[in-house]
Amino acid sequence: MKLILVLSIPFIFALACAQPYVTTLQPESEVVDATVVGDRLTVLYANGSLIVYSLPYLTLDRMVNLSFMNTKLVGIGALEDKSIVLIFNNGTILTFDPNTGVVTGSVNVEISEPIDRAVVGGRWIALFTKYHYLTEKSLVKLDRVYIYDTKLKAVTFVIDRKAGIRMVYVFNAKIVGNLLLVIGIDTTCEICKLTDTYAAVYNLTNFELLFLKRVGECKADISSRGLIAINVHQGIGFFYDFSTKQETNFNIEGNILNIKIVEENIFILSRKENSFYIFRLDKGTITKLKEYEDGYELFFINSQLYVASSYIYFGDQKLRVASFVPPWKPRLIGEYEGGAILLYGRWLLCSVYDVVERVDFALVQVITEAGSTIVVPRLGLTAQSNNSGVALLKLPPGLYEIRVEKSGFKPNSTEVDVKAGDDLVLHIQLTRDSREVSDENETAFLKILLVNASSQTVSHVAEICDSNGSLLKKVHLNISENVVKLKPGDYIVKVSFNGCSWNRTIQLSSGDNAEVSIHFNCSHDSVVTSIDSDERRRVDVDEIKSAILPLMSLDKTPRDSSKQHLPRLYDIRGEVIDPNEGVKVLVFFYTKCTGCSLLVPKLKGLQVDMVMISPSTYDDEFSLRDYMEEVDAREWYWVLDESASLTRYFNITAFPTVVLLDDGVVKFIGVGYSEEAREMAAIIAGALTRYLEELTDPAALAALFGAFLLILMSRIWKAREWQADFET
Repeated sequence: MKLILVLSIPFIFALACAQPYVTTLQPESEVVDATVVGDRLTVLYANGSLIVYSLPYLTLDRMVNLSFMNTKLVGIGALEDKSIVLIFNNGTILTFDPNTGVVTGSVNVEISEPIDRAVVGGRWIALFTKYHYLTEKSLVKLDRVYIYDTKLKAVTFVIDRKAGIRMVYVFNAKIVGNLLLVIGIDTTCEICKLTDTYAAVYNLTNFELLFLKRVGECKADISSRGLIAINVHQGIGFFYDFSTKQETNFNIEGNILNIKIVEENIFILSRKENSFYIFRLDKGTITKLKEYEDGYELFFINSQLYVASSYIYFGDQKLRVASFVPPWKPRLIGEYEGGAILLYGRWLLCSVYDVVERVDFALVQVITEAGSTIVVPRLGLTAQSNNSGVALLKLPPGLYEIRVEKSGFKPNSTEVDVKAGDDLVLHIQLTRDSREVSDENETAFLKILLVNASSQTVSHVAEICDSNGSLLKKVHLNISENVVKLKPGDYIVKVSFNGCSWNRTIQLSSGDNAEVSIHFNCSHDSVVTSIDSDERRRVDVDEIKSAILPLMSLDKTPRDSSKQHLPRLYDIRGEVIDPNEGVKVLVFFYTKCTGCSLLVPKLKGLQVDMVMISPSTYDDEFSLRDYMEEVDAREWYWVLDESASLTRYFNITAFPTVVLLDDGVVKFIGVGYSEEAREMAAIIAGALTRYLEELTDPAALAALFGAFLLILMSRIWKAREWQADFET
């Protein structure tokens, strides 16, 4: 039996007689960040709420009211003394006790640049900022790291260009004990490759650089023993022992998805074709442990290895977390005694824990028609009856409506008041509905698509009525497509959500596969209809191409381009994009790419679906959201290309690259922003002017002006060489 839990209040569920248990929480607002301390989970939401939950059941413990004023929170984490710190972009650091909810301290770190991100561990906080650095070629924006010691209440050292690393972008950092692991891009180039990355380890007590090496796109983890890093595509990796300063090299088959160091063992999750494997590395020896159907995150509970994706795998069993689309990948927030917390996307918190069987639940056995759907509306719990018509529900004490639905039958429901320890059997009979489809040759299908839907919409229903408004059936909405089989005729589809109502009349003929899209504008809590695909199809492809072509340095459109079936894409807000339908402009970029940032404003006037795609090598969901707000393009789609799979599919070797699609057919591919050299020269000139204003020596003026000309000519010559290479 499979139970699917989708809810806005906590609820515990499990497979019958199976461990572990899972509690899921889908809140009313997006999760900004979260951290685990002891037996409590502290969560900061996008609406400004800071809420503490008790573990493992995610029960509400307390809500902390903090005034953020005009500042932006950039990090949350736990210190070694079990207190929680909140870090704001203006340098303010608040400390509070999750057990009492009392703010225990506030300091302001004097830093000249706004803080972009923060990582917390031990007694240290790593504060990431951006600064401008004038290279031989251009003025670039680099990352700088300030290490703040909460014991000394001071910034103890700084990592930037002067420390020997030109950090274009740090996309991963971790503090374990007194060690800081930094993974980022360490070079600027005209055509940025996906492998210009490094791994560096610092000792935070004596400010020593323990390790620095170019690794390429990698997964890495660190412990007090050493550092492990593996190239995600080639499987080539190494373990660096801090005590012996020796490297042990090895090779793992497949694409590397995750790494976890546990005491003396290292566990590696790898994907090869459609199979997922766990390897253990112990003193240079690699052992293949187990194969899984899927996997993304690794964690341990009571010495048992767990693999998380849309299922939780443990031993030879698996447990469905929830029914949600897009297939959000989990992120491990933290582990606690006997459990772990996962965050799926920004809308689903999941507590996985292993405890003894509890007596404060009631077992409710429902006997009905085989293949029926059993719904507990109060909890959003859904189960499916087996071939014998039996479904088992595990409910906490309370009064519930239990509803049974099946296509071709009239729904039926009953109320039951369950008490702790109850073991109940409910017989819920269904009768056939004469209005349902009986002749398979006289059928039509209606697909209901939720566009820009969040997990808030889950457990709401769409009502399908006849032309007179009489209710025929209810469809429980998922964040995906919902297909309903109906007889030919006229129908009214109604949806109500957060006080807003939406309806549309649909006419179905025999054999139709009709589609209706519902657009949930979550930011305004309103419901509007989306643009029909027929309207999108009227976009003039040649007109769009004519507008894009002058902006690009190179036209790399293939001579022959046939229609191909491209995979559906999911943007960071859960919207579904089908590149095979209508006109789409795919822009391959990353947020720290200078040419990309210059190009984006030029694309704002295009009346077409814009799909911004950044490889996860360079960006994450948070940096994409920040960039979306910065360029004010919320109407565009923003896609995080996991492991750069789509980037490699289109053979993207330079950023920005623009791909114009018409029903899946490539109509144009443009590479590089044509005005980048000129605009960068203007930036350099402006930077030089600031220095020239303070100089009076004619010789110095002449030297600086000559240097400027050399930089500009070098830039132009480099661009010509680049174009010649492509043409060759």
